[in-house]
Amino acid sequence: MTQLGFLQKSPITSFSSETTSFLPNEAKQASFAVSYLVNNCGLSPEVASFTVSKFKRLRFASSKRPDCVLALLRDHGFTNTQISKLITTHPLLLLANPEETLLPKLKFFHSIGASSDDIASNPRMLKNGLHNRIVPMCNFLKSMLLSDREVVSIMKLLRWNLHDVHITFAPNVELLKQVGVPHPLISAFVSRNPDILLQETSKFDQCVKKLLKMGFDPSKWAFVKALLAILGMSESTWEHKQEVYKRWGWSDHEISVAFKNYPTCMALSENKIMSVMGFLVNEMGFQSTAISRIAGVLLYSLEKRIIPRCSVLRVLQLNGLLKKVPSGQELLADEMGFQSRPIFLTALDRASLLQFEEENYYKYPLNLKVPTAKKEMQGKRPGKPEAYGQT
Repeated sequence: MTQLGFLQKSPITSFSSETTSFLPNEAKQASFAVSYLVNNCGLSPEVASFTVSKFKRLRFASSKRPDCVLALLRDHGFTNTQISKLITTHPLLLLANPEETLLPKLKFFHSIGASSDDIASNPRMLKNGLHNRIVPMCNFLKSMLLSDREVVSIMKLLRWNLHDVHITFAPNVELLKQVGVPHPLISAFVSRNPDILLQETSKFDQCVKKLLKMGFDPSKWAFVKALLAILGMSESTWEHKQEVYKRWGWSDHEISVAFKNYPTCMALSENKIMSVMGFLVNEMGFQSTAISRIAGVLLYSLEKRIIPRCSVLRVLQLNGLLKKVPSGQELLADEMGFQSRPIFLTALDRASLLQFEEENYYKYPLNLKVPTAKKEMQGKRPGKPEAYGQT
């Protein structure tokens, strides 16, 4: 067997229980294939054994074609690490026809500026047919005035196998145009989340109509963010997220307002919602329903943003240095905005606030309990201090 750059490893002598049921010839081919994946492709013995047991076609008896595939990949600049990643994700690539199937794909991707690293980052790029899937998809993306580099970036993000571009992708893009989503927003949508546009057109159409009925403006970025949020969940998940917010006393209208202003709030996990709401309501004293108007705060990290800022607000409040009770907007502002909020007394200028933050962000820990599990809420009512262990 020709070695193509990987270190020689010990021959594999043990297989899974499934391997023992092979016929003698099958067992021999499986053993050969596992050894090849380990010694020539850099897979671990465990991964190699699993791969061969999963893909029966990999039980080959000759290394002629796999050797040609690996040689072709190296000729096109793929490193051992990249080859290992390719074969781990797409092992049947070893059985591809090097000249008739693999080479044309490599040439095409290189023609639009895709590097070996680009291809290795998403081996699925090589799984689809060149003329019936890859080329039509790339041509369609270019028709949207996207550059070759942008097309390559999108192909790297695609995690689904491509269907005919005219079955899902193109109709979904056309629907966005019809309802008034401007071209720049469509391009941004495609560039950031191309997989979403490969969803069934019926579901895509249903979600678009739902957002329009809720009053979203398709010309605004919030419409795109909301579409990303609801396309990523089932109807039952959507209803469950509503129920979670209702535990905190939110009405349907308040949930709708929160979603329209901060669409991603509906994509948060139940744990995340309960933890942040519990802290803001039970530890900081915010009105639960008032948070629906600043629901973007739910997206931030408790440990890295919310608690440090609330620590500053709490210490300022205890020292009589606040003009009014915090509204929560302070948590949404960027660093410059936080330091210049009108809530702070004018006597506490920006320079002194910077010093104050440095001295007090962690000097006055609140010893706050942040819930992380649903079991902490069992038998307790959201919105009540005892629900999170506060007395």
